[in-house]
Amino acid sequence: MRLKKNTRERKIQLNALNDGWEVLSKGWPDFMLYKEKTNEVKFIEVKRSKTKNSINNGLSKHQKRMHKIFECLGFAVEILYVD
Repeated sequence: MRLKKNTRERKIQLNALNDGWEVLSKGWPDFMLYKEKTNEVKFIEVKRSKTKNSINNGLSKHQKRMHKIFECLGFAVEILYVD
């Protein structure tokens, strides 16, 4: 993992690492959709159609890790394949 260039962010990052936290800044879904009326939330990852059947479905290792964490928290990340 690369340390942040911004000195304030790096300080927070190092403190978290020293406290045993995994610090993630890559791999976040492209969109978080929120519907206030029903208090619903969706997380969306957008990929090219041609990556749908690839080995990793077009996901980077950071995205796969982030999606796994979201799943553990009870949130699914929907992957939409678009041309």
